[in-house]
Parts: sequence; C-alpha cells; structure tokens
Amino acid sequence: ARDHQYLAVSRSFGDQDLKHPAQLVISTPEVRAFDVQEDDCFLVLCCDGVFDVLSDEEVVQIAGEHAGSPRDAAASVVRTAYQKGSGDNLTAIMVEFGWVPPSRTRELIEQQDKGRAGAEEEDLDMFGD
Repeated sequence: ARDHQYLAVSRSFGDQDLKHPAQLVISTPEVRAFDVQEDDCFLVLCCDGVFDVLSDEEVVQIAGEHAGSPRDAAASVVRTAYQKGSGDNLTAIMVEFGWVPPSRTRELIEQQDKGRAGAEEEDLDMFGD
C-alpha cells in the first residue's frame, strides 16, 4: 500500500492515487459570496489550516487587534493557528477597507468583546442572582 502522507495543494488537481478508488481530495474550492456593507471594516482570507483551530470570531478578534497593520494582522492569525496546533497549511491575508479608519475598527472590536463578555456572564448566572 502506498503511503499518502505527501498531500500538497497541487495534488488535488492531478494525483490519481488520491482520487481512486476513493476521492480523498477535490480541486473544487469552497466559495462564498457576500455583499460588503458600509460598516464592514476588513476581511480576512485564510486557508483551511487556520480554520481547523480558530473560529471565524477568533480570526476577526485577532486581526482586529492589528487594525491599521494588515501584515501584522495576517501574521498574528497564522502564528496563533500554529500555536494552537494546526498541522495544515497556514496562510492569511487581511484587506482593510479604506472607508473605516483603524481607530474605529479597534473601537468596534472592543465593543464586540464587551458584548460577548456580558453574554457569557449572563450564561453563567445559573441561580438568577
């Protein structure tokens, strides 16, 4: 039996050993379309290795902490995924939208954190005190 521990992105296009008898990899990407809104501050594109260990919310939080420095934001997302044990490819890029200043992005991230912390406190109050 051939050992399949050699998977790379290019393998999904033509490596027949990974497609027959069972299709272990595909070359069809997962694609989602979203309308960008006025209040959207940035987007972060990541490969699946990031999302193996980080949620969408965690990626937004990590990237948002580096508003104004997309390179640092992407590096921090990748570093955090690596530290959390991702064994897959790790790539990220942050695109900031010019209509939202970095200070406003940081403010929105802080507000989101406060709202999440308040919700967690409510969930923990099991006796209604």
